[in-house]
Amino acid sequence: MRKQLLTIIATGFATIVMAGGIVTNTNQNATYIRMLARDASTSIDAVYFNPAGMVKLDDGFHLYLSNQSLFQKKTIENKFPLLNDDKYVGDVAAPLFPNFYAVYKKDSKH
Repeated sequence: MRKQLLTIIATGFATIVMAGGIVTNTNQNATYIRMLARDASTSIDAVYFNPAGMVKLDDGFHLYLSNQSLFQKKTIENKFPLLNDDKYVGDVAAPLFPNFYAVYKKDSKH
């Protein structure tokens, strides 16, 4: 019982630590906003998320172009007594964040 409880608590903390929000480095595609799990993608965005998934594409040249508008404001409160600043406000504004992928696939036969 103790091991199960410890496992559940550790899993919960790991989930909190890995949370990054929408403005993260893993967000390199507008489709990511709709569906946050793109790791098994077999469409054109597989170039970034799942390169092995490109074998499912038809032969030929594939292009993908999208744009995202990213805005985020975070306030970080400092509770460490030796630092002067109590609050830090981080403001991210990227009205244009283009994504472009190009793939040429030929002959998936072995």
